Amino acid sequence: MSESLKRAGLNFSKLLSGKAVGAVLSVVYLAIAARELGPAGFGVLALMHGVIQFLGGTVAFSGWQTLVRYGQRPLREGDMAGLRSVFRFTASIEAVLALVAILIAFFFLPYAARAGGWGAEAEAWAPFYAFTILMAARQTPFGLLQLYRKFTWLGIHAAVMPVTRLIGTLVVVWLGLGLPGFLIAWMAAAVFEGVSLWALALWLLHREGAGWPGLGRFRETLQRFPGIGRYAFVSNADYTLVNVTPLAIPLLVGAVLGPAAAGLFTLAARATNALLQPAILIGQSGFEVISDLASRKRWAELKVMLAKGTAYAIGFGLLIAAIFLVSGDTVMAIFGGPEFAAAGGILALVAIARALAMAQPGLAAALAALSHPGTSLAISAGTGLLAIPAMVWAMRTYDLDGAGYVMIGQAVAATALAALATSLILRSKSA
Repeated sequence: MSESLKRAGLNFSKLLSGKAVGAVLSVVYLAIAARELGPAGFGVLALMHGVIQFLGGTVAFSGWQTLVRYGQRPLREGDMAGLRSVFRFTASIEAVLALVAILIAFFFLPYAARAGGWGAEAEAWAPFYAFTILMAARQTPFGLLQLYRKFTWLGIHAAVMPVTRLIGTLVVVWLGLGLPGFLIAWMAAAVFEGVSLWALALWLLHREGAGWPGLGRFRETLQRFPGIGRYAFVSNADYTLVNVTPLAIPLLVGAVLGPAAAGLFTLAARATNALLQPAILIGQSGFEVISDLASRKRWAELKVMLAKGTAYAIGFGLLIAAIFLVSGDTVMAIFGGPEFAAAGGILALVAIARALAMAQPGLAAALAALSHPGTSLAISAGTGLLAIPAMVWAMRTYDLDGAGYVMIGQAVAATALAALATSLILRSKSA
């Protein structure tokens, strides 16, 4: 095994340790919430959180890839002023867009609660829940810890929100606070996760001799790092469109089939996180290594790494999907109680879709590292945006299972196109 693949694997294992703990804890607190609130109440909670995730994923800025890509050379050369400049660039954009997302959520969430018939409690707490977007506005500190290869820290931090949310859930059930209590607990955990990662990154920056970011001008960064503005825009758009369909699905289900169906789908989707999270982590843990190999023009080693990484990802996905295929009804009944057993079918379909998409985050990261984020953007836009109207039609025709059928089709198309594009680009570079 090459040193690059070993390094990516080590990064992945460190991230996975915290995510594994978080995945187990999230299943626990989701099962408690589902049993406490029932399909309809849990569906309202899922829709509230779904709107926040959608706004955080589409309006907020994801600058971690930009920071890792353009921060490597300054870090390698000991140029702390350059590193501060890149950090300040991505952090400033992220802070401004996070504020915009919070303001949009503050005014939109009450309207969505009223229009969707989520109930008076959800409508009353909706403006406050807007601050949950802070959980998404932490991509710059995430990128800085990647740049310094602090994957152990990231793995530990990945358990922060699940632990705090589980504690909050237990308190809510003990005190009998109902839906408002769950909203408060989930919001508090999200805010704490975001703020704590920013604090950790700023402390690291100061400890490593880079000092505090301070104030500066965008023009200086754009002049010092040619292409950073375009790269930040395109890679962020790609990252957004890769995630927009998964974030939009619970909202589409709620709009077409109602809160109870949204609750069934959300629990099924979260039960398949064993597939989703490793795929995302593969892309995140491999990006730093892929970017380093690309900057050194080590194309042969990069080809081997991507081929093996893709094979491992899909193989792992199919293994987990097979377990869900034979035990869907039982898994849902265990998680949410007898009322959720009806979602066994959609659980199986979502598991298949996510297994087929296991390689996609890694391939998207490779295209971004190879200076082709626009190619990944085109694939994400084409498959993701076409999937949304298709899903509305499919749910009206096949009920909740229709969402699963479209997810499978999108996964096949996106993965195949990303694999083909990556192969052609690497072939042209090594020719």
